Amino acid sequence: MIRLFSVTILLITPSLVFGDASPFGKYSLGFGYSYNWDEFDRFDGHSLSIGGGFPIASKLDLGLSAGYGFGESTYSSAFFHEEYSSLGVGLGVDTYHKFELQNSVIDCFALYGSGALGLSRYSYEATGITPFENSETRFTYSLGFGAGVSLAERFWLSTGFGFSDYINKDYDEIFRWGLGVSFFITDNFYVGAGYSRRLNYVLQQSVSLSTGYEW
Repeated sequence: MIRLFSVTILLITPSLVFGDASPFGKYSLGFGYSYNWDEFDRFDGHSLSIGGGFPIASKLDLGLSAGYGFGESTYSSAFFHEEYSSLGVGLGVDTYHKFELQNSVIDCFALYGSGALGLSRYSYEATGITPFENSETRFTYSLGFGAGVSLAERFWLSTGFGFSDYINKDYDEIFRWGLGVSFFITDNFYVGAGYSRRLNYVLQQSVSLSTGYEW
């Protein structure tokens, strides 16, 4: 599941057909790192994640993940500054359909996920007003659609769109688009990279690196 867009928090029987390097229908364990920023250089964040997945039925996989994030935001010409850290867990399911071609496999997939996020923030103003701290728990859900293609048994290229929102908070929903690539160094061990961007309101972007083992 780390390969499928990791937060979110998104981006999982080894009987492979020729050229099938996709993450679907397999047991997996992976690790990821992402760097996030916005178009005005007001936001700067980092996150680390671990995840695993396994098939639970025909064309249906279950994934579990956990992540830690930290970063800072600056608003109103640097008069207001905020530092944050977060710790979250997530549960997701994906369904997929494979189209087998002569030298490759195309996957079309849909994802649903939900999770809990513990967020701590430390905020202060440059004018000298007393800083304040607060902590809260947010519950999230997400939905995504996409497609991927396996090439030469080693590469998997994917793209997709996703929607996420908070269950217990009245914040703006987030729409994102992502692009990813994975390369298998051995039959089971892979490395990957990805890029995603927010499509509504302030442009936020993210780049990610991942590695893992699938069997």
